[in-house]
Amino acid sequence: MHDKTLLCCCLLLLFLLPLWTQEQKEVKPTWYVYSLGGRQIGRAAVGYLVERDVVRKKKLRYRSQGSVSYEEYSAVLNRDFSLCSLSLKTKEQGQNEGLWVITVSDRIVIQTPEQVLTLPGQKLYLEIEDWLRQLFLAQPVTGKVYQGALLASNRREVTRAKARYMGAVELPLGFYTHSCHAFKVITQELKNFWAEAWLDQNGNLVSYRLGSFIVLPMPSYWQAEYETHEAIAAPMVFDVADISRIALEAGGDGQMTVKAGDYQKMEGQELVLHQLPPPPSLSLETLAALLAQLTPFRYAPLTHPLIRKTAAVARQDARTPLAMIRNITGWVSRHMVREQTPSGLELAMAFAFVPEAPALTVVALCRDCGIPARVTAGLRYHPGRWVYTCWPEVYLKAWYPLDYSDTDAFAGGASFLALLPDTTWIEQKQPPALALTMHSVVKKGRLLDLAQPATFCLATHNVFSDWLLGIGCDKPAGWDIATKDITSDFLLWHGSRSELILCKIFALPKPLNEIIASLQKKMGEEEQWQVLWQARRDFAQGNGLELALKSPRGGAIYRAFLAEKGCKGVLLLLIAAPDELAAAEKSLQTMVVSLKLELP
Repeated sequence: MHDKTLLCCCLLLLFLLPLWTQEQKEVKPTWYVYSLGGRQIGRAAVGYLVERDVVRKKKLRYRSQGSVSYEEYSAVLNRDFSLCSLSLKTKEQGQNEGLWVITVSDRIVIQTPEQVLTLPGQKLYLEIEDWLRQLFLAQPVTGKVYQGALLASNRREVTRAKARYMGAVELPLGFYTHSCHAFKVITQELKNFWAEAWLDQNGNLVSYRLGSFIVLPMPSYWQAEYETHEAIAAPMVFDVADISRIALEAGGDGQMTVKAGDYQKMEGQELVLHQLPPPPSLSLETLAALLAQLTPFRYAPLTHPLIRKTAAVARQDARTPLAMIRNITGWVSRHMVREQTPSGLELAMAFAFVPEAPALTVVALCRDCGIPARVTAGLRYHPGRWVYTCWPEVYLKAWYPLDYSDTDAFAGGASFLALLPDTTWIEQKQPPALALTMHSVVKKGRLLDLAQPATFCLATHNVFSDWLLGIGCDKPAGWDIATKDITSDFLLWHGSRSELILCKIFALPKPLNEIIASLQKKMGEEEQWQVLWQARRDFAQGNGLELALKSPRGGAIYRAFLAEKGCKGVLLLLIAAPDELAAAEKSLQTMVVSLKLELP
């Protein structure tokens, strides 16, 4: 009797073990990237686990734009993938976590952090991907239109949907082609806009597109969670391309990760970043041996037709490595940085719209042309801050960092601090925690000691020059400059009475005429500022515009001067009482006539 009981228990255990294993099976998620207008706006991990009676779905979504930082839900679906219940957590920046609970039976109950809603019961799908998966598994008919109900994007109501099955297709996606089943879909929320969706042979979503909004699968090496890293504050030094040397001290948790390299070295207790000499002119044959020894480029198949085609177009008719590099960086700047052309969008899509896509593209195109290239992660100096980023490097007897945002690929100045050579932040969740203290800068051959204002700020009885901000002018009689702050892009002048001239120096994100148009719109529509008159006013080194503005508060009159030289801009704003305006305006004109945005 005992043996029979033991035998029955063993048989029962063997029967239940597969079911138990299935229930405990870890759901391996598929990662997706969301993009809008060619820029990454978020990521998501989606996983399904099919059990005997239900389907469990988990989703974790991050957004890099907007107020929602992340949302995570766990859902129980019926075997036809319609919604049974949902538990959703949301986390918004600066706010507490919110919890949503939705159940579907004879009625739909939606519990939000603010209220409880009750809707009539019906078959409801959580998302388009769940509904399309069910349609695919039911073997849809090509050209037939299907109807269903989805939970609305606000998760407070139901929206009706239609889908048309378009048949089996081969979908080129990035560097690979997928065998897919295509659908066109529309909901009440989309109104007259049809979206496109593709599922693989197992019913998993491959891609979704609605206008410039695109959902793509992320390659395995980009599935790790990585976040936007905060910039490190630094002194304000403009005209970065003119900086040939930066001496600083690096402390914090990442102190040991800063190593010597071709454009950075340790001098005593200081870390010195220096601009390399002009690159030598070498032949492709000279570089071939090193190219063969480099680590394989893990982010793209270099033999792919997309890389080959783009490299042939980007290098144009160049025959030397230097000419090829300049043409390639110029192509990336035009098609992927300054604007997103169809050719640039194709490359950005291939690299899953990661922020590093332009740098990865430069490396891939250079390697295809026979030039040793790699991508390096670290810190790059911008006026007032060190920014965590990645950049491409090419080897020409030394590793040269490339600047695809400048007109000259090698004009980056001493602004690069390499931390992870031959890799990117994609492979490291958190960068090292650094504390950087800048001691001095060499700009156009002039040593600027940040502890000695006399080395970078000159104010005599009739001339003013600031080599950190890169601005100079004649000093109006009776006017004085406020104390110099090396962390500020503002200069404040005060006259003999209450009049003030505020001077702000800034990097131009777009041409001056576009800034002026947006300025007028903002002042005219949002704050009710009135532009009394405006006139073009060029100066010795660039283009400018004078404005007379009337404030909505008290009707005060302000005079302003906006100017640009290259990618650098300046704003001079005169603030004076009505009875002082005429005299103060003469001082403003003295500064405008003599203004210099580039110092020797």
